[in-house]
Amino acid sequence: MVERGLQMLNVVCFRYRRADCAEDRLNEINKELLMRLQESGIAVVSSTFLEGKFALRAAITNHRSRKEDFQILLDAVVRIAAAVVDEKSSATEA
Repeated sequence: MVERGLQMLNVVCFRYRRADCAEDRLNEINKELLMRLQESGIAVVSSTFLEGKFALRAAITNHRSRKEDFQILLDAVVRIAAAVVDEKSSATEA
């Protein structure tokens, strides 16, 4: 008889949010954020939908990952999302 051990995969799902944005706009912002994160090479993040909302998904599988690596990702998310919001606001106002 073969027993299978418990296998774990560390996955975190999250999304950029702003109180002044409607859900459809937040979905657009997060889609653009995902593309820019992937293109920048900062992190390999994928996507999913949670309760109908577009979310970013990071699988943490590298045993050499450090707390600093995740801080770099979070800082990039905030910086890139702010740029996306500014660009979309400028385009709407123009």
